Amino acid sequence: MTISPASKVALAGVLINGGKLKEAESVLLSVSRSDDWTYPQALYYLIVINVKRGNLAKARETFDILQADYGNSIFSQLAQELLK
Repeated sequence: MTISPASKVALAGVLINGGKLKEAESVLLSVSRSDDWTYPQALYYLIVINVKRGNLAKARETFDILQADYGNSIFSQLAQELLK
């Protein structure tokens, strides 16, 4: 069965809210790079996961990718606020 990128991102959000960070991370890492909103949102959720884990270096590394490739996206702005 094929799951759409949007469904993967939605599932990851539910998993994050449920504290299942490892499972959410696994789902997010399977989201393919694309020109739509799903990939930048997946990167944002990966930043959230790493902040929750206290891994700020990894969160900032992922933010750098998000900022470089999707700097004008709402997810880049949200991540910037999260990392302040």
